[in-house]
Amino acid sequence: MNKTQRADLIRSFATFVPVIFAAGGVYWEVRAMSEEVTESHAEIHAHMAETAHPVALERLDSLEVDVAELTKEQRDMAANLGAICHATGARCR
Repeated sequence: MNKTQRADLIRSFATFVPVIFAAGGVYWEVRAMSEEVTESHAEIHAHMAETAHPVALERLDSLEVDVAELTKEQRDMAANLGAICHATGARCR
């Protein structure tokens, strides 16, 4: 092997060694992230399977009723405002 071939071989190794280490690092990181995602996925499913505390359920039910009432009031107010604007000929936005 002459000096030129040896220099080319050293340059090739110098180029490929960092690439190989980088690829290994990326593989390791992706594998670690995959394990974290799997653990998180299991935790989320376990959390979703749990039932809510009864007091929290009661509060949610009362909030749903309150939101429905507010929505009806807003609809009524919008209809009233539209009727007022129409009756007075005003350009309401």
